[in-house]
Amino acid sequence: LYDQEKEGSPKYLSELAAQYQRNHDYLIQFITFYDLQMIVEEEQWKQIDSDL
Repeated sequence: LYDQEKEGSPKYLSELAAQYQRNHDYLIQFITFYDLQMIVEEEQWKQIDSDL
C-alpha cells in the first residue's frame, strides 16, 4: 500500500516496479484509501445484514 500524497521509502519500490513494468508484462494496481474505506463499509453492511 503506497500513499502517493505522502511519499517515503515505499516510493523507491513503486518506481522500481514501474521501471520493471515498462520492460515486462507486469500489472501494477493502485488501491486508494477511498477504495479501502468502501471495502470496510461494505463489510460492515454485510455484518449488519447477517445479524438481522
